[in-house]
Amino acid sequence: AVVQDKIEPKLIFVGTENGLFISLDEGKNYTRWTVGYPKAVPTMDMVIHPREQDLVIGTFGRSFYILDDIRPLRELVKNGTQVLSKTMHLFTPPEAYIADYQYADGVMFPAEGMYMGENRAAGAMISYVVNKPEAKKAVPVEAPSVKKGKKPEVKQEQVAAPAIKSNIKFDTVKIEIFNTKGEIIVDDKVKAPEAGGLHRYQWDLAETG
Repeated sequence: AVVQDKIEPKLIFVGTENGLFISLDEGKNYTRWTVGYPKAVPTMDMVIHPREQDLVIGTFGRSFYILDDIRPLRELVKNGTQVLSKTMHLFTPPEAYIADYQYADGVMFPAEGMYMGENRAAGAMISYVVNKPEAKKAVPVEAPSVKKGKKPEVKQEQVAAPAIKSNIKFDTVKIEIFNTKGEIIVDDKVKAPEAGGLHRYQWDLAETG
């Protein structure tokens, strides 16, 4: 199955017998998508939801999956993948709604036998890029050593790079959300991801305090 995005035509999704692949350059290069998706499942059909901008995927033998909000991928196509290398970058979040969820009548608990797939997390989905700065390593330099009556010899020495004086630990991501009056309504801190790249934060639309 092949789906080409109508907004950013260079964004292409390809379903194969061995998984889902994504291209950001109109098919010149492909990357296997494995985040929240089986690595090698037959991917039979796909459609981009026109309202939610989600990728809905039908598989053979593993039901169907939904890749929520593909707009960050569109931004990577439009502005370049160098965005993924930034220390911090925030993507424009989609609209979010406060909603209450209720089980269907007759179901008291999941073990009764009715299949219920995992729903999208409630609240607002905030996509962002974060990369921890790497500490500078020692750099080998050549230092001449001269002994009496001999030619100069060259030996390797390890010289440490200048240390960056900073109290920043880069172990926490601070999230502040403002209302239309410019007042902070959410002041939250989450542990910084171990791996850099694209991550998501779910806000339940409740205000701090």
